Amino acid sequence: GDLILFDLGAQYDLYCTDVSRTYPVNGKFTERQKQLYNIVLKGLEVAESMSKPGQLKNELQQISKKVMAEELVKIGMIEKEEDISKYYFHGSGHFIGLDVHDVGDSDDTVLAEDMMFTLEPGLYFDDEKIGIRIEDTILITKDGCEVLSGGIPKTIEEIEAFMARGK
Repeated sequence: GDLILFDLGAQYDLYCTDVSRTYPVNGKFTERQKQLYNIVLKGLEVAESMSKPGQLKNELQQISKKVMAEELVKIGMIEKEEDISKYYFHGSGHFIGLDVHDVGDSDDTVLAEDMMFTLEPGLYFDDEKIGIRIEDTILITKDGCEVLSGGIPKTIEEIEAFMARGK
């Protein structure tokens, strides 16, 4: 019933990236883990859908945070959206490049074509011993973005199928 959260930095030809995934140790998510995992995934997917030239980078965190807060309200975990700070207490991403946490002022940065960064929303429930973070590497394209880490299993179905192959 435990989850393992992988936060992995990788380097290729002097360039760095970062990716996180949360997997069930035994290969199967519990129903509660699925419920919470899908909330984080929805926050990530909505932020990714808004990643395009002209978008303020810091707004992507607010977008994913709002989506996750709305979902936590729906399931009764919090009463009001502001209460998400009890479960979400880090930034939602950073620039990558020559370092895994590369330079860049993400507070006022307007996204432009060819920028690369991560998006990494997460929720952490100490009382349930559940921590979930899903981090993708994003490349801003002319019309939107490309998820460069998209080949790594991310949905519950993909993860469980991947884990089943290893048994």
